[in-house]
Amino acid sequence: MKKNLLVLILMLNYLAFGQSQDSLPDFIKRYRLDNSRADLKVFIGEKIELKKDIAKNDFAFDEKYISKYKVLKTIYGEIKVDTIVFTAFDHYGKPAFSKFKHVILYLKKIDNKYIHCKYLYNPVFKTINDSWAGPYPTRDYRKRNKISSKIKPEIIEFKDEIVIDFGDYPLKEARIDFPSPYYQINESKAKVIYGNYANDLFLLKKEGILKTRGYF
Repeated sequence: MKKNLLVLILMLNYLAFGQSQDSLPDFIKRYRLDNSRADLKVFIGEKIELKKDIAKNDFAFDEKYISKYKVLKTIYGEIKVDTIVFTAFDHYGKPAFSKFKHVILYLKKIDNKYIHCKYLYNPVFKTINDSWAGPYPTRDYRKRNKISSKIKPEIIEFKDEIVIDFGDYPLKEARIDFPSPYYQINESKAKVIYGNYANDLFLLKKEGILKTRGYF
């Protein structure tokens, strides 16, 4: 069944390892160790360009994309440039973050090159008070721990109404990914009611999937 592209974009994909540290396979332990040494950069970016790199890459099952984004606001790490060029690998094709004009991007700097932290991003939009905020991140809240649980979703007044058209996406699944009262579902559309401001969106990931992957 063909699903609406925007629904797939807003489903914030992540890699999660559900085991204790001691039971993790060695290759995952190495992956987490490498991430702990990585120079993480988090910022709000505005899309300038994204193109597919057809050259052979080391990740045979992923497509490789070269992205260029304008740095609008730094959230974590030191960024001294106003534009960043980075590489993104995606198993499903064109990276979902590229469908939005403005996103929070999570990059790691390795050997002076920026690499996208796979599948991690938050779409963000301007609010009436000229801040940046994003829709309620369902999966991040599912994975929150005692620290990030201090962060609560709030009603956000965006400059423009954000409505997700999920088309023929099954309503039962839509209600799981866009739960009430954070989203208001009417027929095949979900209106964003709740969300979080940019810094809290980052903190949810910091104490959730970023911690799981070993960055913190």
